Amino acid sequence: MPPTLPAHLKERKRGIKWRRKGEKQAKLERQTTAYYLVQFLCYRLNQELTNMAIRRDHFADFNKRYSRAVMVREQRQYILDFAKQLGAGWWQLRGDKKAFSRWFGQDAMADRYQRLQGMSERRLSFFLKRLSFLA
Repeated sequence: MPPTLPAHLKERKRGIKWRRKGEKQAKLERQTTAYYLVQFLCYRLNQELTNMAIRRDHFADFNKRYSRAVMVREQRQYILDFAKQLGAGWWQLRGDKKAFSRWFGQDAMADRYQRLQGMSERRLSFFLKRLSFLA
């Protein structure tokens, strides 16, 4: 018959087992959280890259159509269409229509495009940095 442990040592031994189970559970939870975080970051990376590619195609199409436009009215309509594709709301489009007489043109739209692409590149950089910490 094996020797039995005193009651206070049995409690300690039981506590160690529970602590180990808790550590395993915590480790599993951390791994699961990291897995979902990696999945989310990869999703956002793909989404951002897709948005950048779409925006790039729209900009190339805008430049092609703008350069072929003969009338000023047609050029302005192409500018407003591209502004809408970049995400301008009705209020911004209204301001853009008023700004045609002052300074608004193709170069302003190119600046907007570059600014949006720059913001997307910064987001990509952020997602990649976060992903590198998890790797």
